[in-house]
Amino acid sequence: MFSNTVIGVCLLLGGTLMRFLRIKKNHFIGYRTRASMKDEASWTFANRLAGKYMIVIGLLSTVGGLVNHYFNLVGYHIVMIATMGMIILAIVLVEIGLRKNRENL
Repeated sequence: MFSNTVIGVCLLLGGTLMRFLRIKKNHFIGYRTRASMKDEASWTFANRLAGKYMIVIGLLSTVGGLVNHYFNLVGYHIVMIATMGMIILAIVLVEIGLRKNRENL
């Protein structure tokens, strides 16, 4: 199935936008958590870090989806579960990064 590849490409595009575009703090797009919405510096830090993780996850998911589609190594749901696990790990890492960044200020 190409669903893993499509999700990977979407994560890659979203991560690229978050990493390289300067999105002002808002309630519609971006990495929106209580910690990231505290101030503009936290917002910028969180979105750039989350964007970097999304680019990596998008690349891994896209490549994993394509390899799995053509070589049929595992079920497509395994690649989807791995992608979701990486997204959860990225959220945890961004929140830890926000706390460390807040302590350093």
